[in-house]
Amino acid sequence: MAFDYSLELDMPLEVVGELKRKLTSAIRKALRRAVAWLRTESLKRLSQELGVKKTALKNRFRIRVSRKGHSARLWVGILPISAVKIGAARQQEGGVKVRDYFFRGAFLETVYGEFAIWKRLGASRHPLKKQTIDFSSEAERIIRQLEGQLNRKFAQWIREALQ
Repeated sequence: MAFDYSLELDMPLEVVGELKRKLTSAIRKALRRAVAWLRTESLKRLSQELGVKKTALKNRFRIRVSRKGHSARLWVGILPISAVKIGAARQQEGGVKVRDYFFRGAFLETVYGEFAIWKRLGASRHPLKKQTIDFSSEAERIIRQLEGQLNRKFAQWIREALQ
């Protein structure tokens, strides 16, 4: 048994060119929309999961669309974030509390020109270590979870843009 899949177009070249322009435009619009949605949704979910304000993470999610609009990237800065940036830090007996995090033996101070939560590494005054929160594994997991939804939404947005 053989199948023949051939397509003969009885359309003028102008119509084919117009269809190509519309399809390219629809893909560009859907691509920009998809990357913006991924940024917004991953930022929202990550801030909820970490118990951190979105503003503390917002500058770590950047969108880059190519000049021709054929590709788009979402860059996520996953280096640990300074603990003092996630909320109001309070010095307590035995350490510093920020949101749901407690840093035992830490203190709030401006050191090396930077206001942060610091902890001594030994018995002497120095060296000090700035206290940070690592969120790289959570960010990666959340973005992987959103991939399936992103593909479905991308197809839906292309269809909407073509109509």
